[in-house]
Amino acid sequence: MATEQDLAYLPLVEAARRIRDGEVTSRQLTEVALERAHRLEPQLNAFITLMDEAALADADAADRRRAAGGARPPLLGVPVALKDLYDTAGERTTAGARIYRDRVPARDSTVTARLRAAGAVIFGKNNMLEFAYGEVHPDYGPAHNPWNLAHSTGGSSSGTGAAVAAGIGQGNMGSDTGGSIRQPAAWCGIVGLKPTYGRVSRAGVVPLSWSLDHCGPMTRTVADCAAMLAAVAGCDPADPTAADRPVDDYVAALTGDLRGVRIARLADEARAATPETERATQAALAAMRAAGASVTELPWPDLDDGSVALMAILYAEASSFHEEWIRTRPGDYAEPTRARLEAGLRLPAIDYLRAQRVRAAVGRRYAELMTRFDLLVSPTGRGPAPRMGPPQDAPRTGGGDRLLGAIGWTGIFDLTGMPAVSVPSGFTADGLPLAVQIAGRPFAEGAVLRAAGVVEAAAGTLGRRPPLE
Repeated sequence: MATEQDLAYLPLVEAARRIRDGEVTSRQLTEVALERAHRLEPQLNAFITLMDEAALADADAADRRRAAGGARPPLLGVPVALKDLYDTAGERTTAGARIYRDRVPARDSTVTARLRAAGAVIFGKNNMLEFAYGEVHPDYGPAHNPWNLAHSTGGSSSGTGAAVAAGIGQGNMGSDTGGSIRQPAAWCGIVGLKPTYGRVSRAGVVPLSWSLDHCGPMTRTVADCAAMLAAVAGCDPADPTAADRPVDDYVAALTGDLRGVRIARLADEARAATPETERATQAALAAMRAAGASVTELPWPDLDDGSVALMAILYAEASSFHEEWIRTRPGDYAEPTRARLEAGLRLPAIDYLRAQRVRAAVGRRYAELMTRFDLLVSPTGRGPAPRMGPPQDAPRTGGGDRLLGAIGWTGIFDLTGMPAVSVPSGFTADGLPLAVQIAGRPFAEGAVLRAAGVVEAAAGTLGRRPPLE
């Protein structure tokens, strides 16, 4: 008989199958998710809102629908949560900010609506950094890493990473502007996919930077990530940037066969990874070679210029969205967020335009690179999750913002809009997760996920659980 922990860590794809076959009910899984969320919340601080009553009602409706027979959507009855910047009709969406503390949208975001249409039960809204801009608002506090509560979860999808790793729900949706899906995924030992820009609608999602924001899934397995992406991807009239392209069968793409795949292993001599991270990355590359891929080592192209351009674009676009509040309600922001937004208001237009020209040039360089290679591979970050420290001082400006270092090896793929996934590659001797990043051509999420599945199978991380109980 399955234990509470077994049900909690049930992969999303398997949970959907068991509900469909009548082996478990949606109510059982939803009750487990809610019970764990309430019990572990004092340790993790992973949620801003839990939706007990509505979620249980939706779970009961899913069970009745299954019992009635007929067509069943792919995620029927599966409990999932959302980073708290996805609008949920009738439930508050705070974006981790005091300004939005009591905001209750009238309509669901497109992602929320598509998850509901796929049958998912939405049970909570995850804690996050304030407006996804790199800082913790003191009203909400930081999320804690389930693998070691003294360590960071990363940002800005911090609560999402913590909840998924802790077995609270079967899958969650995060967002990524400079690495905010992939860094928390790496530090929390889960899978996080930033799809191609335009692959997933951003309608009804609180923006940080219109031209850099991406929506994507965060799950415990690669197959679960593929299934969630299939449920939310596609064209959307409400988002003019959403691409009018067919949605692939991403789960079917997970064949484990990489024959003929050309991989560039991107190396950064100026910022070396830790020895444990490098060993895990080499093991991941060896697994991909064994699956048929060829690997060539190359230096990172345009990494520094691309990162600086991303920061200039981010500063300008974020401050544009916040312009009225930063003038009328500056005291409602965390101090570092306010300082960054004020700096963005002072950014000369010529700097923004110059950054866009750099972006175009970097995009051309990476497009040319992808004529020679199918995938780009690197560690997701230089090392495992660091220990949490005291609140940071206000960010320095003029290129000295600490976010510049935080985007590391992830931000370049937000700038270019290419799909990139972080997948667990092992653990440190101290039991902290390690991860590799795999990027591919625009709209080649299937190829990226296929390689991630090879790494996942070889790493031996599946089934390992944080020491919470």
